[in-house]
Amino acid sequence: AGNYCVFHLENGNTEVVTKPMNYFEGLLPENDFFRIHRSHIVNTQKVKSYDSRTGKLVLHNDVEVVVSARKRSGFRKHVVV
Repeated sequence: AGNYCVFHLENGNTEVVTKPMNYFEGLLPENDFFRIHRSHIVNTQKVKSYDSRTGKLVLHNDVEVVVSARKRSGFRKHVVV
């Protein structure tokens, strides 16, 4: 969202902040978070399933997102589901 980020929290709430995503990418622990798309960073501890054929990722709250084709190889190395 440009210079804004929307955080989707585990309790279902969302928070909008006025910082770009790359700001938070540098703050988040690399072991627990991975940028799967230009517009998504996910907590890898919250991944329920991942289909490497389609790139579809399902989080514990049943939210589905797609890992970009360019990020799939790195994601598979980073996360074991």
